[in-house]
Amino acid sequence: MKKQQATMRKGLLSMAFLATSLLSVNSQVVNDYGLLKTNGNKIISSKTNQPVAFAGNSFFWSNFQDVGGKFYTTDVVNFLVDEWETPIVRAAMGVDREDYAALLHPKGNRQTEINKIKTVVDAAIAKGIYVIIDFHSHFAFRPEGKAEAISFFREMAQTYGDNDHIIYEIFNEPIGPDGKNEEQDREQQNFWNNTIKPYANDVIKEIRKYDPDNLIIVGTPFFSQRVDLVIGNEVRDSGDNVAYTLHFYAATHKKGLRDIAQKALNANLPLFVTEWGTVDAKAQGSVDRQSTQEWVNFLKKNNISLVNWAIGDKGLNDKNELETASLVQEKQGIQGLLNNRLTESGIYVRELMADFNKDLTLSTENFNLNGEAISVYPNPAADRMTISTKNTSITSVKIIDMQGREVLKNNYKSTKATIDVSALSKGFYVLQLNNKTSRKIIIE
Repeated sequence: MKKQQATMRKGLLSMAFLATSLLSVNSQVVNDYGLLKTNGNKIISSKTNQPVAFAGNSFFWSNFQDVGGKFYTTDVVNFLVDEWETPIVRAAMGVDREDYAALLHPKGNRQTEINKIKTVVDAAIAKGIYVIIDFHSHFAFRPEGKAEAISFFREMAQTYGDNDHIIYEIFNEPIGPDGKNEEQDREQQNFWNNTIKPYANDVIKEIRKYDPDNLIIVGTPFFSQRVDLVIGNEVRDSGDNVAYTLHFYAATHKKGLRDIAQKALNANLPLFVTEWGTVDAKAQGSVDRQSTQEWVNFLKKNNISLVNWAIGDKGLNDKNELETASLVQEKQGIQGLLNNRLTESGIYVRELMADFNKDLTLSTENFNLNGEAISVYPNPAADRMTISTKNTSITSVKIIDMQGREVLKNNYKSTKATIDVSALSKGFYVLQLNNKTSRKIIIE
């Protein structure tokens, strides 16, 4: 019995090592999971039909060039994938901040801001990760905001709609026409029914003209916290594959907001945390590790993705208040990120992300046996899978599930082996050849 237990522990440790080692510099997460789609209150992989959740990073308002916009570069995306192994980023198009040159501000330059978004999106696609295109606004429902949203997402869908990497977030944080009625449940319910939902339907209809299937996320009342107000009045007129935004800041939002989220989940609403922080709702104050961990545990349990706010180095404001949610230390810029000059929150977020994403087994292209490249096809497979080499003999083939259990084993003496996988459940497995080289496979 002890020997069996030791063997099992060894297998689990080997699987943990393998899962880490399969994280490649050029992430293949989108290749592995494919289009993300809603199924009840879950977001699932189109490749495996299993629930999936990712932890990633959100860029700061694009138009805050001095503290956030400067990070909208290919190098930053590459670094996050190569060093942080992030599977998802969020590009936050600054829309209506009147104190900065936002998309709708007279001092703003529309094409400059769009180019920043496209730089991040192009880099994310090149690195094989998901990317949220976020219309970062509190007042997008206003006529000028809605017109711009339709125009902006038309361009995004026409440009990127064929890529499974893309997720559209069409309204970041609705707060109401005057910003003062968020405390009133009835007014917020009417705000959802009569303002946000019609806005969402019109924007989604425009996206669906050019992109019929990518995931769309809709902001919810009271800074995207009142997801419960969607219940019974979901966005359905404009098609399927729609989820709802949940935002939290751990030092401010605790069990009460999780209870609201649970109510939405119980009503079969799919949720996506497109913004969250370890500190308070002003993005300031001390890191609340206990509350943050409680949130992460809740999200992991319910397969809800979370994207942290924010990639930036914003420091003291004119009130001498420090923005502690920033990932990078004050005024350290891109080099601060590349050289790990991180805030306390940044260090903690990186640790949390690594733990949250540890079960993601991403593809590697460096699969060889005795220095010879191995072909595995098809992958994903449903019935049969073939492994072939030119010269090296395949002597054994094992398939191991993600708990480290051997579920299939065959012996061969050939340069080509075909295995029957039809009895295996859908999901991720590890293919091991000759007891010494392994790669991830998908059964669908």
